[in-house]
Amino acid sequence: MIRVAYLGPKGTFSEEAAHQFFSKQTAWVMHESIMDVLEAVHKEEVDKCIVPIENSIAGNIHMTVDGLLMYDLHIEADLIFTVSLHELPPHWQDIVRKPKKY
Repeated sequence: MIRVAYLGPKGTFSEEAAHQFFSKQTAWVMHESIMDVLEAVHKEEVDKCIVPIENSIAGNIHMTVDGLLMYDLHIEADLIFTVSLHELPPHWQDIVRKPKKY
């Protein structure tokens, strides 16, 4: 079984991307920062990791680039992960209360 580190907390886009990329035969190891994720690979606490390196709003994630250089880690693969943000959940009409008229 492969051990994979990712950026937490539970429910992040990083976790979702990790589950999309790696098989179900994976032991997941959540970390609180990108540097912690990369350090876990460097110290061989995990076999692989998944970290964000770029996004369409902020561009390069400098902490990831810095960590890759600092720990002399190499990118093995990339994943284009589409993020969809919604202001309202599905079936929002059922939860929005209409104002009362007096």
